[in-house]
Amino acid sequence: MEQIERIEVIGGGRRLLVGLAGLGSFEVAAIWVRDACQCATCRRPSTNERRLDPTAIDPTITVGSVVVDGDLIAEMSDGHRAAVPAEQLALISEARRASTVDRRVRDPAVAEQISRFEAVDLEHELLAVIDALDGDGAAVVSGVDPSLVGLRGVAERIGPIHATNYGVTWEIDAVLDPVSEVESDRALLVHTDLPYRTDPPGVQLLLACEIETAGGASTLVDGFGCAARLWAESPEVFELLSSVPVEYPYVRDDVEITGRSPLIELADGELQRVRRAPDLMGSPLVMADEADDFYAAVRRWWQLLDDPQVTNEIALAPGELLLFDNHRMLHGRTAFELGASGRRRLVGCYLHADDVASRHAVLRR
Repeated sequence: MEQIERIEVIGGGRRLLVGLAGLGSFEVAAIWVRDACQCATCRRPSTNERRLDPTAIDPTITVGSVVVDGDLIAEMSDGHRAAVPAEQLALISEARRASTVDRRVRDPAVAEQISRFEAVDLEHELLAVIDALDGDGAAVVSGVDPSLVGLRGVAERIGPIHATNYGVTWEIDAVLDPVSEVESDRALLVHTDLPYRTDPPGVQLLLACEIETAGGASTLVDGFGCAARLWAESPEVFELLSSVPVEYPYVRDDVEITGRSPLIELADGELQRVRRAPDLMGSPLVMADEADDFYAAVRRWWQLLDDPQVTNEIALAPGELLLFDNHRMLHGRTAFELGASGRRRLVGCYLHADDVASRHAVLRR
């Protein structure tokens, strides 16, 4: 919870100098303070819908006096008493400090950061599960019924399942004569799912149902941590990977989607998504004078992501459910031996990032 430590009217009332605990001092404009008012006159209390027309605010508006009573209370020159929470003021500080490093960026060696929970405790522990998912990028829930029913039971506690071209839920059943790599017993490089979509699913759930083979551990790599490491190592390489779009052509009998996005995607200067799917990656849209540097940058990015020192292995047992952030965490698996009588079956589904964030906010409130 942000706390206002300092407030001062400056610039003849046209601006405020604000100090927030842990965020330092910064300036906000008087017109912004008037627009940010959260009182019942400016926002409908039941829905938070805006009532104030921002274009109707006097462009020469000033702040007369201010007090702090939990919120910032400002007497405005138009006669309105504006109430602005500290959390709203923090938005300006965050915009000023926007960078590729945010609160979720950790050292990519995440082995000690994967929290575990029990399904029987979810009624009381759901907030802690989503906290772990939000902060660490992943969590494990044990004691889940090893079936589609069990999968849906956990998923729908968090939000509606996000249907994709793979359906509402899907199954990974290893076979001796696989059609695709995911059905084989070979290792899978860490990757993100559905990179060809404009907004890939934000969270993946993967439940182990039948595991009768040695090996086949799930692998996780913190893509945000690796991206921050790359940025610290070489801002020029980072700039190439966050600016050059790459095509992802996905064509099947009944599906055709061609996405286009950089390998590292930013929003307002902060990490938004990483994408990596070596088997689905198309051609980069790179000019000739940047091509050599771009391919060298991709090689370095791959090296960081495939470093065993940043890879966390989780050997899921039947009834264990792995949840992870598909925008941030890359996932794969180690090899295993299926044999003639072995069985390895997992089921999974996706949740939309907005729905998970909504559930998180409601639980915290």
